[in-house]
Amino acid sequence: MKQQEQNHIRYMKQTKKVIEMKLETLAYDNIKKVLPQGAEKTVVYASISDTCYEIFFYSFFPKKGYKQCYELAEENNLDAALLDITFERMAEVIKNDKQYKSEKINLFTFIIDDDGIRMDTEYLVKKTRIYFIKKEWKEKYLQ
Repeated sequence: MKQQEQNHIRYMKQTKKVIEMKLETLAYDNIKKVLPQGAEKTVVYASISDTCYEIFFYSFFPKKGYKQCYELAEENNLDAALLDITFERMAEVIKNDKQYKSEKINLFTFIIDDDGIRMDTEYLVKKTRIYFIKKEWKEKYLQ
């Protein structure tokens, strides 16, 4: 565990040095090590607030459709512990970015495919029901 903490501290120092980079570039640099092989497209959901975060992704595979990252981990295609560490770092990168808005639910979506990475952002009031946010997000991005 101590090695992970040292790596995290080192990562945070590096993050502060490159804070002027575009958020989508920082996000991609962070998540690329956990992207599954063979996926044509990956869509990352990142809901971040002052007190909590939830990050996960779906990857699209030809003839198989979308698979969620934790489903891939259960099938031993991804390392669940590495996913958790990666998502924790990604939440910190987002919170340290100028696009992050305190007192809001910050919903960042990163779409990664052959064309590169693009980012969509929504800011929601904290009273918004998470169930409805996720339902609308899936309808918009996983079709």
